[in-house]
Amino acid sequence: LTPAGRELAERLGGDLTTLRESIFRGVADADLAVTLKVMAQVEANLRDAAPGRMRAP
Repeated sequence: LTPAGRELAERLGGDLTTLRESIFRGVADADLAVTLKVMAQVEANLRDAAPGRMRAP
């Protein structure tokens, strides 16, 4: 973080480690949500392209 960013984080009452963990956790959750949406779309596309050929896991 820049000095201004550190100052803001300190004013908000969180230490930098907690702030970083919160940011990364949010990114990880967002990445997981996007990945699951993409996987669901790929599965739907395969099912539509070849009905009856896709087996359940």
